Amino acid sequence: MEALPAIHAKMLPGPAGSKRALVFLHGWGQTHASMLPMAELLGAVGTRHVLDLPGFGASGAPPIAWDTFAYAKRLLAWLDEQGIEQADLIGHSFGGRVSVQMGAHYPERVRSIVLIGAAGLRPKRTLRQRARVAFSRWLGKLARMLPASLRDPLLRWREGRFGSPDFRTAQEPLRSILSRVVAEDLREEARRVRAPTFLLWGKDDDQTPVDMAERYKLLIAGSELVVLEGQGHFPFAGGGAHQCAAQLKRFYTTAAS
Repeated sequence: MEALPAIHAKMLPGPAGSKRALVFLHGWGQTHASMLPMAELLGAVGTRHVLDLPGFGASGAPPIAWDTFAYAKRLLAWLDEQGIEQADLIGHSFGGRVSVQMGAHYPERVRSIVLIGAAGLRPKRTLRQRARVAFSRWLGKLARMLPASLRDPLLRWREGRFGSPDFRTAQEPLRSILSRVVAEDLREEARRVRAPTFLLWGKDDDQTPVDMAERYKLLIAGSELVVLEGQGHFPFAGGGAHQCAAQLKRFYTTAAS
């Protein structure tokens, strides 16, 4: 049995006697540092655990190309390691995918979920975008039929022409993980979430547009959506940390009290 990668987390204590555990899960290519300013503003709510997900920051890398369910299983093991019976999950983008998987598969361990600019649903694409994706996939299939002398240059060209910045900069196993993750569609998992869920989105989010938030709201029973004017994919960055923290405090004193 392979050893699980170590998870690095910064723990911020909450009020004396508080049993509430807020667990912050960052987006792709980020570390715990991206969510730390917002976490620091929630000291009155409970103990805060701001994680580096496996493969990022100071945490160990997955041994193979994980999907987000594998990340959820590792998070479950981490909760056991920390003695946390129930967690309030705050997931941004990629961390939102992991949060949805946790809510769907381990509902008894999830007290509430906050999804901030969460990924996990197939983006709506224009005809031109769909054609671009189809051509990229066709090139990949073609490359697999060619000898290495032709295959490798074609794949490098395809990567430069069609690969996202995240894909181009990622090293293995993160590159293979990203390929698996972006192909996921978590509609069925979202339908299974029963924990109180709060959707917090920037109106100008160009990576996980607001229509994705609206679809999550339809899928997750009883969920609430707030869209922040003038904010993008990182609504908690800079001064937005105070705005987001205020919304989370309201959620934790009402729907997730």
